[in-house]
Amino acid sequence: MSRVALISFYDRICLSTRALSAGLKRHGHESYLLFLKDDRIAVIDSFKKDNKVYQNVFNNKFTGSNEDINPVTEKELDILSAKILEIRPKVIGISARTVSLELAKKVVRTLRKVYPDATYIGGGYGPTIMPLQFLEFLDFVCLGEGDQSILNMIDNQKAKSAPNVAWQEDGLLRFNPLAKPLKLDNLPYPDWEPENKFLIDDNAIRPINERFDPKTYDIFASRGCPANCSYCLSSQWDRMYRAFDGKMPKIRLRSPQSVIEELLYAIDKYEIDFVRFKDSIFGFNKKWLFEFMNLYDRNIKLKFNCLLDERFNDEESVKRLAASGLDYTIVGIQSTNENIRFEIMQRKITDEGIIAYAEMLVRNGIKIKYDIIGWNPFETNETMSAGVPFLKKLPKTNEIFVFQLSIFPGSPIYEKYNKYRPRPMRHEDYEYWAWICQLILRSKKGEELSELALEDDYYRKNLRALRKLVDQAINENDKRVYAVAARDISARQVITNIMITWNEYDVPQANGLAFDDKSVVLNKVACRDIPTGMVIRYNDVFGAYENIGVGKY
Repeated sequence: MSRVALISFYDRICLSTRALSAGLKRHGHESYLLFLKDDRIAVIDSFKKDNKVYQNVFNNKFTGSNEDINPVTEKELDILSAKILEIRPKVIGISARTVSLELAKKVVRTLRKVYPDATYIGGGYGPTIMPLQFLEFLDFVCLGEGDQSILNMIDNQKAKSAPNVAWQEDGLLRFNPLAKPLKLDNLPYPDWEPENKFLIDDNAIRPINERFDPKTYDIFASRGCPANCSYCLSSQWDRMYRAFDGKMPKIRLRSPQSVIEELLYAIDKYEIDFVRFKDSIFGFNKKWLFEFMNLYDRNIKLKFNCLLDERFNDEESVKRLAASGLDYTIVGIQSTNENIRFEIMQRKITDEGIIAYAEMLVRNGIKIKYDIIGWNPFETNETMSAGVPFLKKLPKTNEIFVFQLSIFPGSPIYEKYNKYRPRPMRHEDYEYWAWICQLILRSKKGEELSELALEDDYYRKNLRALRKLVDQAINENDKRVYAVAARDISARQVITNIMITWNEYDVPQANGLAFDDKSVVLNKVACRDIPTGMVIRYNDVFGAYENIGVGKY
């Protein structure tokens, strides 16, 4: 039996390390999960030009995330080092994305100084796509799936003969053949037990269960993605495997019964009351979906959310999902230009297809959120302007996210960028179009204000004035959008993202929290009971600026 510590960054759920932990336990090993930093989003004054992770425009706010707004401190590295010295693991595993390369390097070099005896290994998108860069500070990396490889890497003598394992030798990358895809039904359920799991954040270490909602259950019914979006790595597993002479299907499905059995286990073990399907596109296989939903309705009967896609989910499927408890999902616009969507983003979705899909969701009582990818170097003022009539045809919503595009190494769009070297617009132009999208998609009033901004160059030159139009569209809306409790929140309970939803009210709610300001109360302790459906107020948490000295344990 060996002790293994698995470290992840900015992800308090991290199903990948929970899956590895379950496999280690099945084989008699002792695993510890260390979550370094919470995954947070916060309002910022303006976009950072040297940001490390994604930023977005939501309603009338700029938001930043993770390392940009909540970096790892030296004290937190000391806390992590002390915990590793306490555990004394034989193997330390690092789960990382490409964006976490420098952070992973800093963490491993810090730990090696105080605990050099462990074998340091890495896995995830980052080490798979950039193995040599990660091997500058790691002993081994796992290419692709690590469910089996980590068991071999625990024994240093077997590591260099194990499938999926890579190492550096004489400055060159050496790697073993990649294993055949695993049968997902044969894998153990991810490890949700509270023991040996800790979050290091805010210069302290706490049991992880204090910082996420244990009543919400995250689950994958598949691995991979049936789409082929150029900017996303979820759909590129077959491509990544081919780089190392391996084979991996784009998508693998668990059996409906396997997923139901895991949910039944979670209901019995953890008394869950909400399910969050983490699949890139849920229900893309219609036969599987209907078989699964029949079992779900008979055995589970819980509210849930999932991601859908116009290319893979028709109205019959949507009606079925709505009837079983789906109440909101995301409509991925991504680009307002059909040609960029087709040729650059590899999303074969027409403007009319997106319009019909959004209308279908609304018609079936499902709330929608829009995702648009901005700051795309392939966009121009001309392509953005040409997309305005398309945006005007879409149903309105109060949730519009305009994300800053991140071009990941190893992705098809990364190769397109290096090939064509497009000349980006000015930052001010990208911001201008982000506010225009917010106006058009929010309401009829917003659409009217967008026409004013499009006709008058004053607003292009004065973005603060344009932003005030967004404020006006929000404030003059017939209904006000507030953050409300998605379930009963008890006094002394930490408020997490899944505990908050949004609702519209015709009249102002006294001291109510606007939904897009929900970060004010996230991860703070409630100082009173908040029933399901109740508007959350600024003074409902300890530490809110309007709540100094209010509330007692």
